[in-house]
Amino acid sequence: MWMALALGAAVCFGLRGVLYRKTSQKTQDWQLLLCGGFLTGAIVSLALALAARQRWTADVWIGAVMGVLSFAGNASMYRGLAVGKTSIVAVLSGLPPVVAAAAAYFFWGERLNAFQATSFVLIMAAVPLLKHGGGWSGSGAVWGLLTMLFFGLNDAAGKQSARLGADIFPVMFAMFATGTSLFALAQAFGRRRGGGRRGGGAGDPDSAGHASWGPLETFAKGMAVGLTNVVGLTFMLSAMRTGPTALVSAIAGLNVLLLLLYGRLALRESFTRPELAGMALALSGVVLLRLFG
Repeated sequence: MWMALALGAAVCFGLRGVLYRKTSQKTQDWQLLLCGGFLTGAIVSLALALAARQRWTADVWIGAVMGVLSFAGNASMYRGLAVGKTSIVAVLSGLPPVVAAAAAYFFWGERLNAFQATSFVLIMAAVPLLKHGGGWSGSGAVWGLLTMLFFGLNDAAGKQSARLGADIFPVMFAMFATGTSLFALAQAFGRRRGGGRRGGGAGDPDSAGHASWGPLETFAKGMAVGLTNVVGLTFMLSAMRTGPTALVSAIAGLNVLLLLLYGRLALRESFTRPELAGMALALSGVVLLRLFG
């Protein structure tokens, strides 16, 4: 069951990445857009927590830590997709399992059986192949590396919330509420530094000549994008309850495949042989995990 939940998280996070890439071309006020996305998460998780009558214990504090890490990870990913090559950022954003696995090993002494370890190696070996030879220089790669670090630590913090026995939805509310506050502060600070106006108004052309969004539309679009984040995180934290941290994080990291498919179909990026080999390795790892994990 935990593997199905982790795969659901991969699909949701992949859609989130695609929407980040699309919206990055329509607005410069990315803090406002992500603030709307996190607000959706806070509203949904609060409603679910109250409906399920989950406990608001002291351990919910871990959600605030996750909020800081998720704020940094989402901001890094969005900026990377806005200024860098989709494929490079996609690959780097698929590497958080390395960070999560290291944290699980050092903090909790988690071990994998032979089949699980083989599956993990296959999935992780697939990631660099997915964009072999594409070039790792430029600000897009830097933002991608930061995405890997912050999302990996966020995965580890999510596992810690499960180890503490904290209920999922109160933790998620604390995370999204913290992230909403941080993005709101970042957006307000950005407006002050920019003289009170960032980007174009509604209907103004962006750098590509398309009509850009105004503040209200940007915020509303962000709230819609936030649905992918809150559903994906629900799947992932649920999977963390019973699944090994490294494997749940690795499977969720397969959202890179959706981003690469988007680059192929929508942006007309071509796949190389190493990329195709990487896809085959990733799918082999999931199949092996399903049969013997």
